[in-house]
Amino acid sequence: PLLHLLHVEVIPLIHLLHVEVLPLIHLLHVEVLPLIHLLHVEVVPLLHLLHVEVVQLLHLQHVEVVQLLHLQHVEVVPLLHLLHVEVVPLIHLLHVEVIPLLYLLHVEVVPLLYLQHVEVVPLLHLQHVYVVPLLYLQHVI
Repeated sequence: PLLHLLHVEVIPLIHLLHVEVLPLIHLLHVEVLPLIHLLHVEVVPLLHLLHVEVVQLLHLQHVEVVQLLHLQHVEVVPLLHLLHVEVVPLIHLLHVEVIPLLYLLHVEVVPLLYLQHVEVVPLLHLQHVYVVPLLYLQHVI
């Protein structure tokens, strides 16, 4: 409220004072989504500059990855790859299904699983997805 009244941006202020975002947000009880949306700041530059892990930030704020990334128009694969975060643990922790997420982002399942060194059968079995429909959707013989 105080920063909004004084028309001061949070990022320059935090950078100047060498203060981490997590403690500040936790102390002020401010949600990340409204703050970022109000300041028109993208998530990727902010997290990269402050060296904050996505898992910890999202877990603290109880924010779903799909909503956050969809609002910022950011693809999941490049973001997770840049932050050195594995897709499987993140999706499993947030209780998000792999198929809808990958389908929304127009990402093929086979390359992603191959890159993450994850076996297809266990993953599909965990998500209760049949192999045949998945292969049919991906146009794979």
